[in-house]
Amino acid sequence: MFRSKHLSGSIRDDGGSGLLSALIMLMFTSFLMLSCITVLKHQMMQYRQTTLSYEARTMIEMTEVILKDDYEVGQYYPSEVKFTTGRTKVSKVSDTRFLIKAELNNQYTSQKTVDLVLKPVEPNKAREEDEQITHESFSDEAQPISEEQDIKNQ
Repeated sequence: MFRSKHLSGSIRDDGGSGLLSALIMLMFTSFLMLSCITVLKHQMMQYRQTTLSYEARTMIEMTEVILKDDYEVGQYYPSEVKFTTGRTKVSKVSDTRFLIKAELNNQYTSQKTVDLVLKPVEPNKAREEDEQITHESFSDEAQPISEEQDIKNQ
């Protein structure tokens, strides 16, 4: 078999390059894994912030519904509403403008300014849900309720 001096010398010198290639590959793989872990860490933090934001917004929206349902000018409004995940504080800015600030149990805060549109109430008209109560509708005797009436009332 024919051997070249040049070819046999390069095979002998190639012994250390395998170790160098393995170290470079190990460093590249480590860098790639650390990059992936960092990206996942940031995504988890962003997901947590988004979750907290949704919880705070939900608390603000629920407090806003309570304000819209119950508030009339010059009337009492809830200054604080407590939830299982935190609380909201309501402060009056003007007659129809309120600032709702939500604070979660882990100190995350969010706020929103709400403008209430009040419906004018005409004093001559009774509300539909108010009933005219007469003495005839009351009785001292207990009266059984039929099953059909019980189902309708539920």
